[in-house]
Amino acid sequence: MFARGDRRKLVWWVAAVAFLVALLAALASGPDRLLDTADGLASIGAFVVAVVALAIGIAAARRPGPPAGTGEVCRTLAGIVARRLPLDPDAVVDGPLRVRWQSVEGAVAAPAADVVGASVPGRPTRLRLSGDATDLAATWRQLDAQRVVIVGPPGAGKSTMAALFVRELNRPYRAGAPVAVLLSLAAWTPDPGRDTFDDWLPQQINERYGIDAAVATDLVRDGLIIPVLDGLDEIPDSVRGAALRELRRVLSADGPLLLTCRADEYEAAVEAVGAPLNRALVVAVEPVGAASAIAYLAAGRVDGAQRWGAVEAALTADPDGPLARVLGSPLLIYIAGVVHRAPGADPAGLVALPDQRSVEDHLFARYLPSVYREDPDRATARLAFLARHLSRHESQELRWWEVRHLLPRPRAGLAALAAAVVAAEWLLLAVVLHVSAGRANLEVLKPVLLFGAVAGVVQLFAPPPAPKRFRPNLASLRRQLFGPHPAPKKEPFTRRRAAELVLILAVLFVVLTTPVLQVALGYLLAVPAVVALAVGPSRLVDQLTRTSIDVTAAVQPAEVLRTDRVAAWLQAILAGLATAAVLAFYAGWAVPVLTFAVAALAIAHIAGLTTATGNYFLVRLWYGLRGRLPFGLLPFLADAHRRGVLRQNGAAYQFRHQNLQRYLAGL
Repeated sequence: MFARGDRRKLVWWVAAVAFLVALLAALASGPDRLLDTADGLASIGAFVVAVVALAIGIAAARRPGPPAGTGEVCRTLAGIVARRLPLDPDAVVDGPLRVRWQSVEGAVAAPAADVVGASVPGRPTRLRLSGDATDLAATWRQLDAQRVVIVGPPGAGKSTMAALFVRELNRPYRAGAPVAVLLSLAAWTPDPGRDTFDDWLPQQINERYGIDAAVATDLVRDGLIIPVLDGLDEIPDSVRGAALRELRRVLSADGPLLLTCRADEYEAAVEAVGAPLNRALVVAVEPVGAASAIAYLAAGRVDGAQRWGAVEAALTADPDGPLARVLGSPLLIYIAGVVHRAPGADPAGLVALPDQRSVEDHLFARYLPSVYREDPDRATARLAFLARHLSRHESQELRWWEVRHLLPRPRAGLAALAAAVVAAEWLLLAVVLHVSAGRANLEVLKPVLLFGAVAGVVQLFAPPPAPKRFRPNLASLRRQLFGPHPAPKKEPFTRRRAAELVLILAVLFVVLTTPVLQVALGYLLAVPAVVALAVGPSRLVDQLTRTSIDVTAAVQPAEVLRTDRVAAWLQAILAGLATAAVLAFYAGWAVPVLTFAVAALAIAHIAGLTTATGNYFLVRLWYGLRGRLPFGLLPFLADAHRRGVLRQNGAAYQFRHQNLQRYLAGL
């Protein structure tokens, strides 16, 4: 459940929170009962901490340990990898659909002699290797360095070929042999010195396949892992070159590898680094031939040959035409098969379409109703809304913490939504309290309008949030508070600065000696004071959470949401405590305890809405009420990913095919 260090930190943080709660409650009880209240709450807090520590210890003791021997661990891992390979029986490329590859030369490929090494006599200068998906594992075994890079256009079948490569290497598993492990590079953010590939690889084996992290580290160190890395192109452009550079560093010595990437993105990464992946064979996925495409589409259907006869004739007559270009992509072949799977579907309509875009749009228009059979119109409308948003911002990545940009005017829109939500919640609470007390008057509207206005103002002035991860970092906070700090830059005291200082002092003198201006100044200072109470704790949270999270390093977007939600709660609690402390300092014990509680809860709620999680809540509430998006936006996106409509890029989602996004944006 928790590592030893994490368990220790959790116990300490539970103790710290319990102490803060006890201190606040003791202060709120007044000076007369301060000691009694503190004593009682301290006892309760100690009991809570003891229970938490006991529960963590029991959970750690009950967690099963790793298998005894390394060989048993490898065999177990090979079985888990085999069960989790993403090989859809209807979409694999090793059956009737024979996807072929051919070796690539040029700047993106390593020299031929370095690739084959001592496995070929002499010093070869060119490589002419080819085969299909099932031959790739055999070719890889014959290479001296055993490194392969698969490149190709979107939808060419690179990911499926990588999965087949893993299956061939691990089937059957031989005792003592290394295990090929399929991992998505979308879960990696290269950061030299902090998140290196050596650290990331065992962590991913632990998270994806459930092997103990320490055992996974030993397997990697002993050379018992063959990393099969899918999707270098799914790493953001800004760090893709750094990722290739890190892989070159790791592979400076001997080490097997298989890597997939889109052709253009790999070429750009090689240009950024100045060298290709060392000693690696680069193979390009070839377009699917007409015979293979028809054989795949017609397989397993009684009337398959007759149904696809018109398409086969068109491909034979025009092998370079628009229909042939579309059906040269395994992904679009798969979509064509899904679309025409129903008994009455006739693919002959594809033949009459004039160009490649028309053929693609024809398939896309029928694809979503085929995968969303329960409610295709609603799913299509929601995906089209998201596609229009991405196209409007010239983006292909949808991140949950950036859904604020779905609003036409994000800052003003969030301010209005925050004001409405806070006002509605407190109005409901106030009405319930007044009705239960047998009172009803318009005085209840005053705090409601006040809290709503404060929420809108705070949201208006709050900076755009980024997701955070709660990892206690007291060392950073101590440096911020106590130094050492860099020496401030000294600037000369000029006549202009002297004149500005005199002017400021004169204005302050006039304001402080004029009663009307004093009142106005009080109202003006109230706005930044409230904003500081609600937004100020975010600075402390930044120091306590090691600033912003590396969003592209998350395995799932939901993980980023979970970690940011913890930081959001922390920020809200700190804002509420700060509000209560300010009231206690200025008003003393004359203010009722209920006022303390209401003010603290209100500011805590408002502060929580300024976080990435709070913005996400406001936007999905607004568009959920309007029916444009589901209230559970992330589950909807995850479901679209499972259905093959979206692909994952770190903590972001993308449409599986760029032209699918273009089609939906035009609806």
